[in-house]
Amino acid sequence: MEITSIDPEYSITVCCLDMENTVRESLLSILNQVDNRFEIIVVDGGSVDSTTTILSELEENYQQIRVVYLNRNPSRRLGEDRNIAVQHAKGEHILLQLDADDCYYAGILDFVTIYEKIRDSVCEDVYLKGNNLNVSSKDLLLRYGPYRNLQRGEDRDLWRRLFEQNQLIWLEHDPVCVSIGYDPGFMQKIRNGISQKITDFQVGISLMSWIRWSLSHYSVSRVLWEVLSSIYAKVLSLPREKYSTPNDYSSKGDLNARIDAESVTLTDIEERHCIAVDGLRHPYLFR
Repeated sequence: MEITSIDPEYSITVCCLDMENTVRESLLSILNQVDNRFEIIVVDGGSVDSTTTILSELEENYQQIRVVYLNRNPSRRLGEDRNIAVQHAKGEHILLQLDADDCYYAGILDFVTIYEKIRDSVCEDVYLKGNNLNVSSKDLLLRYGPYRNLQRGEDRDLWRRLFEQNQLIWLEHDPVCVSIGYDPGFMQKIRNGISQKITDFQVGISLMSWIRWSLSHYSVSRVLWEVLSSIYAKVLSLPREKYSTPNDYSSKGDLNARIDAESVTLTDIEERHCIAVDGLRHPYLFR
């Protein structure tokens, strides 16, 4: 739908890199849902395929899309790209981490409606975490963020800090999107797993806690791989920048335990805050 606002209330941030096969469909699926309160900020991390050509065309044809083009830099990781998106956002509130290889079929405006009802009730900033949707005030992100320069798990690192401040609400609901491009093969899954371990060690998760967690969660045949890959990832993490993490989340598994404890449904939220979230366009996704 057409958007004419030059002073948006909400900024939707998307980071992409070499996504020529999915970026157009993904962005249009977002654009077709939102109204004149929204802008879309796309940060391209230095694509070498036709992604930038597609983005340039979309930016020219849709005034609500703004693209930030970055030079490819191996020392700048996804977390920093997400920070750049936040910095360029004009909106008071930001929808974060929408992916350029997902097609969003419904739910964005409903998610924002839920967020607004919660904020009006608690009279303070909150970070609402959903299923492939996240929204927060820009002020809250700058206060407890920003994202750290991490390749993988930069979102989980942020969640630890937000949980520590009791600023995160974890809403369980049905999916609002479908993946249209990302299908990692076996070797890529291996690399992704090692990359996640590297991130955990960068933010202060201990090697011994990783090993203890593996022993309690995996089969005997899997444990050997997890232990060896953890040691390998620990070595790879040594020359990389180190960050602190809250004491309550310094062991592997601490964050997942908090997520399990804090996950709520929309009905739970309504009862807890004495609110009624009415008028949802797609209530079946959230109830």
